[in-house]
Amino acid sequence: MEIEGYRIEKELSRGPITTVYLARQVELDRLVILKVLNVQWQREEDLVERFRREARICARLRHPNIITLYDFGTAEGSFYLTIEYVEGTDLRQLIEQHHPIPFPVIAFITREILKGLAYAHGKGVIHRDLKPANIVISWEGEVKIADFGLATIGDLPSVTEQGGTVGTPAYMSPEQARGETLDARSDLFSLGATLYELCTGRSPFEGENLVRSIQKVLKEDPPPLDTVRPDIPEAFARLVQQLLEKSREKRPAGAKAVLQRLKSQFPFPDEDILSRFLKSPDAISVEVPAAEEGPMPLGKRINLSWIVAMVAIVILSGGLFLMQSLREQARQLQVEPPTALADSVVASDTLVSPSGNGEETPIASLESELGTPVVKKAASPDDRRGNETRAPAQLPAPPAEAAVKTGGIFLTVYPWADVYIDGAYQERTPLRAPLQLPEGDYMLELRNPYYQVYRSRLAVRAGHIDTLKITLKPALGYLELQVSPWAKIYIDGEYVETTPLQQPIALSAGRHVLRLENPNFPVWEDTIDIRAGETIFRKITLRN
Repeated sequence: MEIEGYRIEKELSRGPITTVYLARQVELDRLVILKVLNVQWQREEDLVERFRREARICARLRHPNIITLYDFGTAEGSFYLTIEYVEGTDLRQLIEQHHPIPFPVIAFITREILKGLAYAHGKGVIHRDLKPANIVISWEGEVKIADFGLATIGDLPSVTEQGGTVGTPAYMSPEQARGETLDARSDLFSLGATLYELCTGRSPFEGENLVRSIQKVLKEDPPPLDTVRPDIPEAFARLVQQLLEKSREKRPAGAKAVLQRLKSQFPFPDEDILSRFLKSPDAISVEVPAAEEGPMPLGKRINLSWIVAMVAIVILSGGLFLMQSLREQARQLQVEPPTALADSVVASDTLVSPSGNGEETPIASLESELGTPVVKKAASPDDRRGNETRAPAQLPAPPAEAAVKTGGIFLTVYPWADVYIDGAYQERTPLRAPLQLPEGDYMLELRNPYYQVYRSRLAVRAGHIDTLKITLKPALGYLELQVSPWAKIYIDGEYVETTPLQQPIALSAGRHVLRLENPNFPVWEDTIDIRAGETIFRKITLRN
């Protein structure tokens, strides 16, 4: 691809909707990020409008703690964004590589995030996808908020469908998970989840699947921060706990108020503490907090460098190196699903792309590139197998005399799908090249666990490449229950909620087992059939 004024250095990532390049802006001789809307979606007005909205929102934000948008334009019929390039890492990787991070560094990072967030909120912008992977950190110690692709702003129309849910499950607020109208306090909940992970090294709401993560966000509270990591000051732990309140009314009013509270309670270290930590992590010590309220001295220092060195030498010796090597090999072999729109503004010695290993993926009803709404889905053999790496199955070889009689099929699938030809797995979209097949008829099958399976007959013609553009239909229905007097609801043996329901339960299309439990009545159980796009209502009275 060629864009006037830019020289593309390399492709960083390719998703179903966008491709991200590292490029050099020739006139200014600087590296930038080019985020290009893939050509097959240029006529999809909703996606183009979403791309334009991201540009308009980012154009209003000029702050040292927010990634800068330089330009928006078209080239070769493709829309593109020119975004600030930052050489460094992101907060997710920083946590993975350097946990436990000393509290003075945590306090500095928190302050910088709040400064950018307070500015965005002051401009009426709600990020909606704040998480460690979207916090960029330069090697010089700059902290910047990235990826406003899901952001909203008051005077711009939303392109999210009514009732749609966007965000990353383990970091979204309860009201965001319920699909409600959001305000700045939703970002504060996401910030709380991010800070909890920054302190403890683990996400407070991450579950084994999307549904479990949402259930944790809605129903469960993580252990108090200062019980998981005692060296964190009690006042900071209380602040994080308040940010994680399920009710938005119990959270602080906005990022500006949180920033002022942080400044009043904690003395901040030198401005270069983060850059010094990045250069020499062991040189910064973990702090032991004082017990009193209000402004706190950073306390007695415990030098971790000696402890870590002794433990590494005496206990781990060569084992740590071996373990790290194995992990790196596993990461290289891991197959990731496509990710939602991301700035991909970070670079380091090893490529940092929008979909880092282990990162939970943003979800959006009919909008995100993953297309993974929050649902309780019926179990299937594919689901039970999980996300293991699969090699494409080999199609039967044609007779030698027919070897040259081949054709091609190029598939563009929204949001994404695993491609099967005559039941044999080929690869996951987006395809980098057409599928080459011997001339003949085939059964095409597209699978995405949150959408209806697409099946169609294909006629492959020798010497021709045919293009199919397919939008999958969501495989969701809804169950609305009214139970008298009340009951705990179990779907397919898994607890979902206790009546009365605040909203219908989203279920994948198919047959499910519904069980109601109330200790004062016999267990009630029945099967229900859910059809995509339909809501069924059941009114049940429990009796002895």
